[in-house]
Amino acid sequence: MIVKKLLVIAFISFCFHSLKAKQVSRKNRTNIQKAIEFMTVADRNFTQLAHAASHALWDWQVNATECNRKIKEDTEDAAADFGKKIYAEARNFKWRTYKGRNYTLYRWFELAGKGLSSVESVFYDGKEQSEKVSAISEMSEIFNKVKICPYKRSTENCKMSLTDIEELFETSRHPEELKYYWLEFRKKTGEKYKDLFLKSIKEDNEWAKGFGYKNKAEYNVAMYEDKDFLRNMAKEMKKILPLYKQIHAYVRKKLRVFYKNENIRKDGPIPAHLLGNIYAQNWVNIFPIVKPYPKSSGLPNVTKAMRRKQNNMRTSVHFIRFLLDRQGSFTRMLSGGGQRRLHYTTHSEPACQIGLRPETVGRGREPTVAGPETPRNPRPATVKLV
Repeated sequence: MIVKKLLVIAFISFCFHSLKAKQVSRKNRTNIQKAIEFMTVADRNFTQLAHAASHALWDWQVNATECNRKIKEDTEDAAADFGKKIYAEARNFKWRTYKGRNYTLYRWFELAGKGLSSVESVFYDGKEQSEKVSAISEMSEIFNKVKICPYKRSTENCKMSLTDIEELFETSRHPEELKYYWLEFRKKTGEKYKDLFLKSIKEDNEWAKGFGYKNKAEYNVAMYEDKDFLRNMAKEMKKILPLYKQIHAYVRKKLRVFYKNENIRKDGPIPAHLLGNIYAQNWVNIFPIVKPYPKSSGLPNVTKAMRRKQNNMRTSVHFIRFLLDRQGSFTRMLSGGGQRRLHYTTHSEPACQIGLRPETVGRGREPTVAGPETPRNPRPATVKLV
């Protein structure tokens, strides 16, 4: 009799827990479904915002007017504000529990949440965000609009652009001339935006704290999703360093021979202005000076071959079109890509252009490009969120 009662109790308990498990399972499915819907809508809206921001950035880069800059900053602010909103709302979901049941959804939330931080959001207000974007824009404008006077002609035709200087560094072998442009470029750029740069670093660190990181450096490292990233990178650098030191010493020796009067130390650093690049990042332009076998032809010189065949800009374009046509790419380019072809304006302050019309967002149509007839103060590109 007792055994029978125990069996009945066990059966009732089993039924109760089974019903409860079904309710929990149903609740979990509902939560996951809500999470999927939330991320789907967020992704759709984020895509449109990113699309608008990229077009605004493009318009400003090829036509750096105050009007285009304002549109760029407005669209970037909108994307940043939406990102903070999604980050805050994503934390309301128990997304870490999705890992075993729906890993794709888990990764979706993990990326939206900028990692595994559990620190509460400390985002600053929109005004500070705008100031940060503005500082970066100002630095970019100073850099891209730099104008330098020619060497030994400091009072005439001071219109040398960054492109002109980069081309000169590729070919010039006059150390005093190179030193002059190297210094002038930094006087007209780095010295002017030093305070802006320091300000942007401070604001970047504050922005990273909003996602629970100590600073922007920690945030950047976290994006690699490797807890030992710094240690692993240090190991790889240690492997590469001996080879780099050998290459550095070899190039330094060759430059000491070529620039006999430049007082390059045989055991010291290489003067940055002698490396064939305004940033000293790419040394390929000094290859003719440092190549180990002077009589060898070295790297193929495409320019000489083109001149020998009397090629010009028109024949080059036709050749590129031929290659693209063979690949089937040219027709696709004409269908839409040509609308956003690169075109640098030469006006001092031309009318504002809008890359992405508000009415075209999310409707599957190609964006339209405004021309000179566009009003000077148009409504910035906007996105209607779902």
